Amino acid sequence: MKIAKSFMFVLAFFTIICTAKADTWVATAGKILRVEIREGDLRLLFEGTPALCGNGTNWAYASRFKPNYDSFLSTLLAAKMAEKGITLYSTVDASGLCEIQAVYLQ
Repeated sequence: MKIAKSFMFVLAFFTIICTAKADTWVATAGKILRVEIREGDLRLLFEGTPALCGNGTNWAYASRFKPNYDSFLSTLLAAKMAEKGITLYSTVDASGLCEIQAVYLQ
């Protein structure tokens, strides 16, 4: 019985850790090098091409089907045109790509 409880505790612990890691937002601050529109989706690259999402990816994307896509696009283009910095919050999606979750102007 003690082994079963220990096993359940370990299983619950790793489930929480794995779930938390998948939903963790990673912040990256800097100036925008380039905004690309590819088949309606947008890609963002920072000056100096830092690794984003903690997985070595140097670009992040937002799907055109995301409800706040238009807000992301207009904010990123405004920041690029004004040469202002941003703070990007992103997560790793199911495919291992870096997905934009929030953008803040600096």
